[in-house]
Parts: sequence; structure tokens; C-alpha cells
Amino acid sequence: MSSHEFQLVLQFPENCPLESLDFEDDFADALGNPRDDSTYPHQVDGNSYGAGTIKVFIYTQDPEAAFVLCKPLLASHGLLAMVTAAWCRFTDYQYQVIWPVGFAGEFKP
Repeated sequence: MSSHEFQLVLQFPENCPLESLDFEDDFADALGNPRDDSTYPHQVDGNSYGAGTIKVFIYTQDPEAAFVLCKPLLASHGLLAMVTAAWCRFTDYQYQVIWPVGFAGEFKP
């Protein structure tokens, strides 16, 4: 059982330029957890593809810190302007968008 309190979701349009099917590994490296160890502060949980989006799910103890760690990777691949990042507590699944700043749309995980 994971000790993580939050889920961070990175959501991209399905036509974004993700360069490989191993992009989860890139996020795990950026988060400092390449071995997918559930005792680390951040852990990539998986992804989904469909309904016009690609989503990466990250279990975390601090969603904003996890996103800060992911930002350089996103920027280096030209994805920062395309991503919507939102987090929720596992107890309520009420998502709060943290990127882009000033997001005014509806986030659908």
C-alpha cells in the first residue's frame, strides 16, 4: 500500500510530441525514482491514452514539488505549454489545477 496522500495528473493533448512509449521512465527519472519505489516521495503510477488525451499519473506526498521536478523535462521536450497539471487527495478526488497558471477551464481526469 502506498503512503502517498496525493495524485498528480499530467494531461496532454493526444497529438503532443511525446517521443517514445517509455515516457513514464523519463518522468520517473525526473522525479528521482527510476526504480518505481513506493517508499519515495514521488512515484509514477502509470498512464492512460484515450478520449483525446494522454495522462501520466504520479502518486506523491507533495504534488507541487513533484511538478517542479517535472518542469525541466517538460520544457526540454516542448511540452510545458501543452500540459495541464492537476492534483487531488485520494480521499476526495477534487482536482486542483496548478498548471498552467490562471487555468480557467474544466479539468477532466
